Amino acid sequence: SLLLIFSAPYRQKKYFADKYPKEKIDSLFDICQRSKRVLLQEDFVFISECGDFMMEREKEIARSPLFVAKGVLLSISFFAGIFGVFFCIWKHNHYGTTSFLFLKMVSVLLLQLNVKYMKGKLFLQFTANNLKFLLIFGCAMFLMSLAFSVFLLVMGVKYETEFNFIYNNAYFAFVPCLVSNFWFVVLVYDVWNFMKLREEQNGAPSSIR
Repeated sequence: SLLLIFSAPYRQKKYFADKYPKEKIDSLFDICQRSKRVLLQEDFVFISECGDFMMEREKEIARSPLFVAKGVLLSISFFAGIFGVFFCIWKHNHYGTTSFLFLKMVSVLLLQLNVKYMKGKLFLQFTANNLKFLLIFGCAMFLMSLAFSVFLLVMGVKYETEFNFIYNNAYFAFVPCLVSNFWFVVLVYDVWNFMKLREEQNGAPSSIR
């Protein structure tokens, strides 16, 4: 049984060898091996029919100033999230710890998506179902972070706290939470566009419009 399990990807590779160019098969096989999922027929159909167009499109976007600026801001947010978590734990600011965790989480997701898109590997490592899950997850996390932002603002006004870094300061925690709200909106927007782009290039009728 174990032999069959471990040999399955190689048997799949041999099955597709007569249907598609070797360089495309090797590239897809390596990517699927690293992402620990099996090769699917739709992977080869997708890359064969629209792979060249997608690569050119992704190169154009990767060179755009907006894409570069977003990458820089996301990197800053990611490192700020890591530093903020440890800083708030040290200062016993539990509100701030939660806010910086939101910020770090959304920064990691967006960085991963945009880097894979820039390298032309997004639609090979993320299936349509993966993107739908990310869309739902992004919407849910946005609502959670938005509710937490409102809670922090109400707590700050109610107890008339001053802006500082000490124990559970609501105004300080409100800042990273507000930034994470913005990035969750960007996450939902990006995933939505990726889903539409994938379906348009596959020639399938869009079910998300």
